[in-house]
Amino acid sequence: MDPKIEVEHTTVPGNECLVVKGFGYNPATMNGIRRAMLLYVETFGFTTEMDPEDYKIITGTKEERRNTVLVSSLASQSIPVLAHRCSRLAIQTTDETTPLLTSDDERKVFFVICQPPDSSTVDMKAQMTKPLTVERLTHTVHSRDLTPMVLVKVQEEDDEEPHFEYSKEESDKISDAIDVIFPYNELVAVVNHGQQLNVILKPVRDLGSVDPRWTPCTFRYHYMMDPAWKAHGEGVIEKGQVRRKIEGQRSFCHLFTHTPPAEKTEDYSQDEPYNRFGKPWGITLVFQYNGKMAVKEVYHKAIAELVDGVDLFQKRYLDSETEGSMMLKEASQVSSEDGTLNSDVEILYIPKNTQDKLPGKDYVLTDGTIANLITTKMLEIVQGRITELGLGDEIWSQTNIAFKIPHPLIQQCMMMIKIPDNLGFNPVELIDQVVRAVKNDLNELYRAV
Repeated sequence: MDPKIEVEHTTVPGNECLVVKGFGYNPATMNGIRRAMLLYVETFGFTTEMDPEDYKIITGTKEERRNTVLVSSLASQSIPVLAHRCSRLAIQTTDETTPLLTSDDERKVFFVICQPPDSSTVDMKAQMTKPLTVERLTHTVHSRDLTPMVLVKVQEEDDEEPHFEYSKEESDKISDAIDVIFPYNELVAVVNHGQQLNVILKPVRDLGSVDPRWTPCTFRYHYMMDPAWKAHGEGVIEKGQVRRKIEGQRSFCHLFTHTPPAEKTEDYSQDEPYNRFGKPWGITLVFQYNGKMAVKEVYHKAIAELVDGVDLFQKRYLDSETEGSMMLKEASQVSSEDGTLNSDVEILYIPKNTQDKLPGKDYVLTDGTIANLITTKMLEIVQGRITELGLGDEIWSQTNIAFKIPHPLIQQCMMMIKIPDNLGFNPVELIDQVVRAVKNDLNELYRAV
């Protein structure tokens, strides 16, 4: 099947969805986009604990552990539960909001629930730690009710060291964009008469691989069945749902990865696989807007991350024989039992030392996302070369291309590349072909949306 893509994009408010259907694409490529959208695109979120340095800037004292909810007398929610709830608020990450929400050494951005000031001369920095006290029966707090407070570093002549002061101008810029920053005006808390609440939240950029609070979208992912199987009438009921397998019936996997026979047969003799590696007839990815980033934007950012990751893999691979490289390559050559065929073997350890602290970008190479893209495309290219040279399937007995994660709690990926000499390329040349082919697939999927 020639690769093709179908795209649907609904913009219904509150239910914005991006549906990408890929036909003829490697499952690893489609799954890689899904994983990147969930794990490797930065978005803003609130943490449940304050940075001790931030707490010291606000109060003048330092505590190693301080919850973002400083005071809560709500009977309905404890401090940890309320802090967790606040950490899940949807914060929109766009080119407009990113500069407003970014904190650095000179500028600190906070969102606060505190007692409103009774005059314009109140010290707003000190006001941040004064709990909201409700005088009326009930006060409901939503995300857009959070008060933006920006503290900027100032150095006065009499001061030995610089300090942070409240900036009304910077805070007002965020207030003007509050509807954009919080697309869903989510309920934070209900404060009743006599109760108190004081919350100080700081938006932080991070990845979904760190915590689900930073996941920029929700998703569904499934294989599509060739419509001809439904016409064939096996294993499918109304609405396209596969019924439970009964004795003598083809497996679910078979229905998704093999061509249906022209006529119903008792055996599988007329069913041909779409390819020998279990590629399905088609794959559907459904991504839904969750208020943290527009689905089209996060889709494009995810593919860009994968392209960068594949390029980084090739760079680290080529540097693997240099001193100080993060990747270890063990190369050897083995012969078949009859001595007629030699194979190049390379085992890659990424990283070579699991105790090393890696640069941020290199972590994408330590899980299975990039490795799955690389190894699966290698198998396709090797199969194409075997067919091109007219070699038999017995050549696969001297070929081994695979990866594994040795332990889920250790950030390391291992990859084996074993290819016979008579295929006409070595691992370096194969990886070069693979990187170009994977990037070509990703760029096609990028342009489709």
